[in-house]
Amino acid sequence: MNPHITIIYVYFNTPREILDSINSLDLAIEKIPYEVIIVDNASDKGVPKFKKRSEVKIIRNKQNFGYGKAMNQGAKVARGEYLLLMNPDTIFQKYAILELFNRIRNDSSVGVIGPQQLDKSKKVIQSYNSIPLLPDALFVFSFINKI
Repeated sequence: MNPHITIIYVYFNTPREILDSINSLDLAIEKIPYEVIIVDNASDKGVPKFKKRSEVKIIRNKQNFGYGKAMNQGAKVARGEYLLLMNPDTIFQKYAILELFNRIRNDSSVGVIGPQQLDKSKKVIQSYNSIPLLPDALFVFSFINKI
């Protein structure tokens, strides 16, 4: 059976974090078929071994291509209907992926969805920015920003 969700991680020297993240998947995803793709961006610390995890595929790069290119590498081999792009330090809460999946699958007006992010003390982390205004854009794209 093809997975409904492909979870893609870009990995670089974070063995403990990625183990914790992947171990938190089962409660977050319930019984939805999924696969995990880890793109190792030429880490000094190799990707750890995962016990009883046949759904984990590892792509090993000989050099660090950066986050975006590594995510694209994972996306090219993904078999899931939906992609979940993750950082290795993410710990999933119970039913978190299940709720995202149900929402995007059942609401055709949703094309992209992101979870609410919490810090270790369960406070909401702002993961967006305000709408850019012309003065902001002039600053960001000017020589002044380079100083």
